[in-house]
Amino acid sequence: MKLALTTNGRLYQTPDGRYFTDVVYGYDFFRRYLNVFESIRLIAHVKAIPVEQAAGMLRVDGDGLDIYPVPFPHGKIDYLRKYLAIQRRLSSALIGCDACLLRVPDQLAFQVFPLAKKALLPIGLEITASAWDFFEKGAIKSPLRPALRILWDRQEKRACRQADATCYVTREALQQRYPPTRDHRHFTTNASSVDISEFHGSAREFGLRPLKSLRCLHVAGSLKGRAKGHHELIRALCLIQAAGVETHCKLIGGGALDPELQELVRTHHLDVEVLGKLPASEIFAAMQASDMLIFPSYREGLPRVVIEAMASGLVCVATDLPGIRELLPPEVLAPVRDAKRLSDIILRLCQNPSEMTRLSIQNIAAAQEFAPERIAERRNTFYRYLYQKASDRMP
Repeated sequence: MKLALTTNGRLYQTPDGRYFTDVVYGYDFFRRYLNVFESIRLIAHVKAIPVEQAAGMLRVDGDGLDIYPVPFPHGKIDYLRKYLAIQRRLSSALIGCDACLLRVPDQLAFQVFPLAKKALLPIGLEITASAWDFFEKGAIKSPLRPALRILWDRQEKRACRQADATCYVTREALQQRYPPTRDHRHFTTNASSVDISEFHGSAREFGLRPLKSLRCLHVAGSLKGRAKGHHELIRALCLIQAAGVETHCKLIGGGALDPELQELVRTHHLDVEVLGKLPASEIFAAMQASDMLIFPSYREGLPRVVIEAMASGLVCVATDLPGIRELLPPEVLAPVRDAKRLSDIILRLCQNPSEMTRLSIQNIAAAQEFAPERIAERRNTFYRYLYQKASDRMP
């Protein structure tokens, strides 16, 4: 049984035929599908690079997985230029496949969806985020943002209504905006892609006296742009330090802070250390050396890093987004793009160390819902349903 699968992670091919990615979707990620399906055809944007550029990237290809490359666009406008070339390439992507699983929202997945419908393949969706939130004002810089927000939102809603099976990363938040069909034959569940097996910390004890110093952490795939709230994070640190609490902040993620933020760090004499991209074991070590995760993101489905931080025993302060509300209590959630409210929440916690201790204990307990065995059971049930739908079609 062969599964056609899309990924929003861009791939890079070296001259020796190996495939790599600079995001988290390496071969180990795709092995979960091989627990049920015999083989996978991974449909992805692929770009050729020299071997030396693959240093530090994750290997993607492996046993049971073959990669179907499509043209690699650079940005939204270039995607428009290459749209027809991508569509032509996709015309034969599903030949020999028995079922189709699409990770949405993603333009490549939206293009494959009608092809899978035409081929009468059983279609499963993994809904990882809200397209409406993804293109929120200020999240990306593109003249196409408003149009793409409406288009992707409609496509995500339509796909959820028409798919044979759906699996959401949230319990309720994404389901409210992108409900599955009410057809009794449809299967739906929820399962996060988080793996907390390397994140088992103990509760923090903050004593009784207000904190004069705070060790904080921020983790993102990239430090570029605004979508993860880096501007609000640095501005909040300035306000916290001005209020008399010394901050020591570590940033994990690729790239560098914007020059504007670097200037703020210098001007306000902030202790901010950029660690770059790190493997899970080193991220856990950084969490163990911290008191608090600050995560003022503009858009999220169910953020993996918040769950990892909870499992590690960190106090977490984040933005008030639907998926994050399923993880954290309202008293630690700030409005999106509100550095002042973010700093007020953190300062209040620093003045109430007993509350920080309570939140740390509460986070560890709540993170157990995401134990690998619990998630794997729900996820594999979803995959087996799709597998059975494909088997029922066979003569």
